[in-house]
Amino acid sequence: MAATPRKIKPGSVHENQANGLVARRQWLEGALLKLHGTVTLPSLWIELQDLLEAAYPHHSLVLGLQFTRTVGPSVMLHSRPLPLRTPEWYDRNLPVHPGLAWLQQNPGAKLVRVSDVLPLDELKAGDYYQVFMEPEGWVHGLGFFYWNSEGIEHMIGINRAEDQGDFDAEDMELAHWLHPQIGVALRRVAQLRKEAGAREVLATYLMDLPLPALSLDWNLQPFYANHAARQTLARWESDKSGDAAPKPPRRPRLPSDIRAACLALKKQITAADRTNIANPTTRTVQARVPHRTQPGWIAFIKSLPFKGDPVTKPGFWITWLEPVDDAGPTLGKWKLLSPRERDVARRIARGETNAQIAHALGRSLSTVKTHLESMFRKLGVKNRAGLLARLGRPD
Repeated sequence: MAATPRKIKPGSVHENQANGLVARRQWLEGALLKLHGTVTLPSLWIELQDLLEAAYPHHSLVLGLQFTRTVGPSVMLHSRPLPLRTPEWYDRNLPVHPGLAWLQQNPGAKLVRVSDVLPLDELKAGDYYQVFMEPEGWVHGLGFFYWNSEGIEHMIGINRAEDQGDFDAEDMELAHWLHPQIGVALRRVAQLRKEAGAREVLATYLMDLPLPALSLDWNLQPFYANHAARQTLARWESDKSGDAAPKPPRRPRLPSDIRAACLALKKQITAADRTNIANPTTRTVQARVPHRTQPGWIAFIKSLPFKGDPVTKPGFWITWLEPVDDAGPTLGKWKLLSPRERDVARRIARGETNAQIAHALGRSLSTVKTHLESMFRKLGVKNRAGLLARLGRPD
């Protein structure tokens, strides 16, 4: 049975409080919209400070993201400078924090005032006040906590000086309204940071792979190309290979035959979209583009639809399969090497010294040595002889 709404007597204290709370919520709507529009941590922190400054009189703010990591918070931001404190200082003094023990006994708590944990006189007599609060100039505090299966994921601390007073009932009502909305913004930005980090790791890994890889958006503008793809694009246009290949341009340029194939795929996707059939497979198409003069050299193009998103246009992923020749071996252990490492390996097979290789390739001696160490590590060898034995000679 649903609970009967509480009737508020006109002109009563409760009515005045309710009207005041409505006014405060309306006042914060613009700041909330800005918070929900953020996509980066710096912008989120700026808008969060603006929101909470409009919501509450306070002394300082603190934001902690991924708060339960074993090595401490991944991100901890403060609206005011803190006294200089080392990691050892925190390791030594955090155990006196009474709120941590209270939260362990009350898992899932969303909103906690300092006064909910300890009375003011007991708080001031404890080590936590003398070590943390007094040097920072605050006494009263309100914590917003966001939990996951491991514990506290994110937290926000709103701190007040003693003359600003504790958080009252209306403050807490406002906090209950703000808590889920702020949580949406925190989790969205944390997820975006996680996804961006994963993309960066993947891009770094792909950059030195020998397999050429190029991605395009719907307008056929390149938004990712590894080193091998840049070199392949330059050779595809020039019909040259090996040491005679031209230097790759700084910005990848799409060859005319590959562009034409991508445009044809776009027409297929557009035609399928007009059928209004909610089937993502109709937006996944592919093509093969053979090189105009070199048999066996093929560009493979595949569309990349956004799963579960029927509105966003797909992009394209292009890789190349190249025939084996004397200038560019691509089978066996050679596949483990990046294009730059293969240049060095070919010259090692010719008997050149590190200095000769550095001069021929226009690189520093230390760079050549770095390539050598990387190849030794990848192939599990200790010297040049082991490298050549594992790779086999290109000629």
